[in-house]
Amino acid sequence: MASRIASNTSKRSSDDAAAPQPLAVPVILWSDTNRLALGLVAAVCLLALLPAMALANPTKTGWQQIKHKFIGGPYAGAGGMAAGGGSVGVEDFADDSEAIAAIRLFPGVMRSFGGLAPDAPDAQVAEKFLPALKVMLPHGGYFHDTLYNIQVLDDNTITCTTGDMQLTAPRQDGQWGVPKAGMPVFTTMRVLPSKVEMDLHGVEKWAWRTCS
Repeated sequence: MASRIASNTSKRSSDDAAAPQPLAVPVILWSDTNRLALGLVAAVCLLALLPAMALANPTKTGWQQIKHKFIGGPYAGAGGMAAGGGSVGVEDFADDSEAIAAIRLFPGVMRSFGGLAPDAPDAQVAEKFLPALKVMLPHGGYFHDTLYNIQVLDDNTITCTTGDMQLTAPRQDGQWGVPKAGMPVFTTMRVLPSKVEMDLHGVEKWAWRTCS
């Protein structure tokens, strides 16, 4: 019997030796030093991307450099040929606060275009609607409409929306009129060799002739 037990014990030992053994997997413990190093790498990568992120938004970076090209007038109908039939000028707002005040006169547009409530913070209004310019009418040069949501396409081309923030003629000089009905018109403005064109898509092309 002793020999049989010894034989069985020897057999089990040889079977255990032949069986595959589990692999030893190293366990990496993330210390505070590891986490700090990973955070520093992520921060360096983010800093490297910041210039590209800025360039990805040309409206923010380029508008101040080119807006003077579009401010002026008169912009007249029929591509600038109907100067006697009415014209408009384009002016800059005094500052962002004045532009936001003009936009707040139109809570319906704030909601329909920007998805904003009338009491939305100034920062949200600016993000949705600025940059913006004034459309001025002659005979006193009163503030008539707003070109808003200006997007810079290149150094000579912008797009914007206008037509739905129209004001009546003011009762007194130096004041603004009151809101009146209008409709939004997607607009492209281009600086061309002899004029600055205001293409109100589906409505008309106006132009400010810069060369006779």
